[in-house]
Amino acid sequence: MGGGQAGGFRGGGDVREHPDRDEKDKRKLYQRLGVREHWQFDPSGDYLDPILKGQRLGAGNAYAAIRLETGADGVLYGMSDVLCLHVCVHGDRLRYRAPKTGEYLPTLDDHRRQVEHKDRRIERQDQQLTEKDRVNAEQVRALDTARAEIESLQRRLAGR
Repeated sequence: MGGGQAGGFRGGGDVREHPDRDEKDKRKLYQRLGVREHWQFDPSGDYLDPILKGQRLGAGNAYAAIRLETGADGVLYGMSDVLCLHVCVHGDRLRYRAPKTGEYLPTLDDHRRQVEHKDRRIERQDQQLTEKDRVNAEQVRALDTARAEIESLQRRLAGR
């Protein structure tokens, strides 16, 4: 990101706090900084219609609206050329989706659930191993007892 540019993407701005500033002031700032795309999201629908807006910096350093679509699944989305991903309204959140596969990128919550699932699986495996160790220890004790009994019987037979 050399050359004094801020970068390509500014996403997920929630306009509820300062809708006028978001629409005008921030757009000018993003233009000055060379932000190639910026997105706004208003999950309540109180300030934006539609609730998702994307703008792309084009010729003459002017922003143009990014075309939004509604997919067969009812999801409102636009294509981010900077990210090469769909920016999607998913309930009251934004999600990013791979255009070719339709798969959503994992969220922090998704990662937490995966970690919790793995932790539970590891805990179950640990419990299973602990139980196997207990059973093995019992078998070793039983085997030692049987060997001692055999040796005792062999000594008695040899003494006759």
